[in-house]
Amino acid sequence: MKLIIGLGNPGAEYEQTRHNIGFGVLDFFGDRIGAVFRKGRYPALEAKGEWEGARVVLVKPQTFMNVSGEAVVGALRFYKVHPDSLLIVHDDLDLPLGRMKFAAGGSSGGHHGVESIINALSTPQFPRLRIGIGRPAETSRGADYVLSPFLKEELLKVKEVWKKGGEALSLFLKNGLQTAMNHFNVKEKK
Repeated sequence: MKLIIGLGNPGAEYEQTRHNIGFGVLDFFGDRIGAVFRKGRYPALEAKGEWEGARVVLVKPQTFMNVSGEAVVGALRFYKVHPDSLLIVHDDLDLPLGRMKFAAGGSSGGHHGVESIINALSTPQFPRLRIGIGRPAETSRGADYVLSPFLKEELLKVKEVWKKGGEALSLFLKNGLQTAMNHFNVKEKK
């Protein structure tokens, strides 16, 4: 079984924000596999399904981003799985909108949700899918930027990102992290 955890903030006011792109990818993939989100027995919404013969649980923490580790630990304990059986899907300021990269672990890169997970698990070694949201023109606006909604002209691209994210999850589930890294971590040609 694999746990795929998309990071975001709960509540209607955050639905279309850059920080919630992980939720968007999980919603898209959940629809694809016929999984419906329901309240979990830990602070999260979860959707159970199968893909390519493997059991998958999609998890959207209902804590706020900065304490995502609480929901991740809750999910791992509830399903009695090890951190290498999960994949964290999160936004990344250091990648342009739409670019995706898989990682086997590493630092939080300043992402407070990932930092919370690292602290809760006492290790930075867990698989991740980083989804680019780009950087604001003014670097001092980082916190405001991730909580701002996508611009109208970006919405078509965001829908493509959700679809591409679903393809990334499919490849990860079917062929594993290394194959997904080999495919998605290659820079796109201009």
